[in-house]
Amino acid sequence: MELILLDLSIIIIVAAFMAIIAKFLRQPPILAYIVGGLLIGPFGFKLIQDIGFVKTIGELGIALLLFVVGLELSMDRIKKVGASAALIGGAEVGLMTLIGFFLAKFFGFSGIESLYIGLIIAFSSTLVVIKLLSDNRELDTLHGRIMLGVLLIQDVAVILALTFLLNADVSAMTFIRIGGMGIGLIAAAAILTRWVLPLFFKKIAENQELLFLFALAWCFLFAGAASFLGFSIVIGAFIAGVALANFPYNIEIIGRVKPIRDFFVTIFFVAIGIQIIPTIDRALYLPIFALILTVILIKPFIIAVLASISRYARRTAFISGIGLAQVSEFSIILAMQGVILGQIGEDILSIAIILTAITMLLTTYFIKYDHKLYKWFGHIILFFNKRLQHDLSHVADDLKNHIVIFGAGRIGRKIVSNFREQGINLLIVDYNPDVIQGLISRKINCLCGDAEDPEIINRINLKDAMAIISTVPDKTINMEVIRALKRHNKDALFLSVALNVDDALKLYESGADYVILPQILAGEKLTDILRSFNDKKIVDHLRLKQIVELEKIRNYELMERHTPGILKFREDID
Repeated sequence: MELILLDLSIIIIVAAFMAIIAKFLRQPPILAYIVGGLLIGPFGFKLIQDIGFVKTIGELGIALLLFVVGLELSMDRIKKVGASAALIGGAEVGLMTLIGFFLAKFFGFSGIESLYIGLIIAFSSTLVVIKLLSDNRELDTLHGRIMLGVLLIQDVAVILALTFLLNADVSAMTFIRIGGMGIGLIAAAAILTRWVLPLFFKKIAENQELLFLFALAWCFLFAGAASFLGFSIVIGAFIAGVALANFPYNIEIIGRVKPIRDFFVTIFFVAIGIQIIPTIDRALYLPIFALILTVILIKPFIIAVLASISRYARRTAFISGIGLAQVSEFSIILAMQGVILGQIGEDILSIAIILTAITMLLTTYFIKYDHKLYKWFGHIILFFNKRLQHDLSHVADDLKNHIVIFGAGRIGRKIVSNFREQGINLLIVDYNPDVIQGLISRKINCLCGDAEDPEIINRINLKDAMAIISTVPDKTINMEVIRALKRHNKDALFLSVALNVDDALKLYESGADYVILPQILAGEKLTDILRSFNDKKIVDHLRLKQIVELEKIRNYELMERHTPGILKFREDID
């Protein structure tokens, strides 16, 4: 027992230390955990005594990870993915599996090994992509939605792959037996959530500690049932999560389970590093290099072409592709299952780990510099983008003397509302499709896209615009817009917000007419209020007015959790 506690202590300390280094170097923490495992494993400093126990604990982390993935798989989210993202995700998994299979066969791998390699390179990392999109505030962009949709389809596909690869016998009867047991497990979950859980779930939800314990019990109930039926425990955990996804308390459950999930997932990735075989056969160097090129070049190209064929704009298609140019953490899980079942050797697992580590590292730079990469290589998919794009827009043909507003967030909505009252022609550009849908329904001129997209700049009719107002507090983007404005219309005004004084001064140097700093505005507003403190009626009026505004904002945010964002914007500008 003491040795187990010592092993866990070493793992957590090393994981924390490596995560800090990764944060400082701006690298994915998953990569840091794997490197940490390599350092303390048999081929490093040999600090871990019971590797088998560590692997078992790590598998619990993956079960919890799949449980949370299932919890987030609500019907509303599936509807938002749309048929196009489902088509892109399904076609990508199929094509990449075939390409990986034939490439592996070319290098002399067996049939089952080639199938595993094909599946390994087909999936992209949900953890890494969501983390990077969240850090860049791009989860609600159109390309972010496409990427999330593709990842969702891949998550379902990897569950199916785990299910059918659990048995080496691939006869028709085996498929029927596995399918029957799987359907039975799903049916049991559906019956319990439809007829049994509602009877007492509300009572459970009143106590947060009880809700947390119930969620874990529910997860391990189906994990155990799956194991009893011959499935992996992660499949049972996934089904348990999906069963609870449409309950009104799934957000609270996710919030409660995530910390313990993160703890066990960390141990899992450290365990992966412990199992790495650093002295890999030289004969595998060329296949690994070829597979890396396939993942970072062919995979994003396939996704970009599929998105472009689905009539998405070229830039959206391109960025969606390069954002998914990595191998998934689930690919490692898949390879580990293959090793446990004796279907593949340790060398395939090592290949999966190497591919995952390298491509995850490269992805951080792909997403960081996606706009520059588009400028350099975006023309590659031009041939596939000849049809009318899958466009979200409503722009009058005779639009003149208009004001272009970049960003329809809280500041942008207020500006739109005021200008509409004055009857001024507007053209709003925002990256959130839900917001644009709301504007289209109100017959307001709008485009779905980013301020830095050259295609958007070409479509906003700058030469006839009166002004541009940018609520996007990004200095680089605003400077590019200023340059475009000065090329097409030197008389038009440019107003924007800035994050700090240095950014504001640089924008003025670039030609901005007026720059707003929210913190300075807040100071001025507070000064005005302080001057009115002698008049209690004025202060009471300001307070009540703000309370109404704050309650309105809170209601919109609550509504946004359960209803499409189209309502949020439509009601705010009425």
